[in-house]
Amino acid sequence: MNIYDFLASRQKKTPFANSVEMAFFKKHAALLSNHEAFEPWMNPKTPFDIVRSNVIIRSLLNKEEIEDLYFTYEKKKEKGEDEALPLEEYMLSGMSDLPYLLHGGKKIYVPVFPSSLNLLYAERYEKLSVTPYRRLIRDYEAALVDPFDYYGTALFDSYFTRFVPIARAAGVLFAYDYDAETCYAINREGRLDAAIALFDRDLPSPSKAHMAERLLKLSSAYFGDDPEAFYRTLVNEKLISSKCLHDYREMVSRFGEKEERRDG
Repeated sequence: MNIYDFLASRQKKTPFANSVEMAFFKKHAALLSNHEAFEPWMNPKTPFDIVRSNVIIRSLLNKEEIEDLYFTYEKKKEKGEDEALPLEEYMLSGMSDLPYLLHGGKKIYVPVFPSSLNLLYAERYEKLSVTPYRRLIRDYEAALVDPFDYYGTALFDSYFTRFVPIARAAGVLFAYDYDAETCYAINREGRLDAAIALFDRDLPSPSKAHMAERLLKLSSAYFGDDPEAFYRTLVNEKLISSKCLHDYREMVSRFGEKEERRDG
């Protein structure tokens, strides 16, 4: 068992079960059953996987909202109804609360689509009503991309998640999830290199103050690839108890395992 699995096994109960992310997933998970391509996201096992499923769901909700806004505007025009705002202002006003990420200086509202198609949903709305783009309304599976592979860490440093970015190094984003009380090292492919569960059961009255400063120190130790510095920082910053680290070392010693900070 490596240090990450051990920390996860010793973590106190977190607020994640009652979090906004969990409530959002429960409310909207049925959307993922609409297309076979989204079925792998229907049964997430960890908080990180739930967040990733929610990125997909928010993409789909954005897609529907933008399409509804545009076609409502067009119907008003066809009926000769006065529309006070020009199309661009109308769309931007209606989209003001939608999550997005920045990619190449452009807003991406539907990250299950490549950046080229996202131009339709961020700027070129009128193309949604012409062939072949009109097919995106219902028949869009052929246009899908893996958003985590395509957009990488940008997805987790955007309005699609509630993660707090702490640091970056060598293309890896070190971010914190306050709900799961876990740090994530996320690589260029949008996958986890490590999940560092904090606040074990033997840490009395854990302090949640000044987390950004404390986690910045932890990120430096993590990226330094020095296991001893990493362990020391976890304890010194009161992110885990000294007993937790002691028990981990005893386990390693007892079973003759090599201490392992990274998954291979």
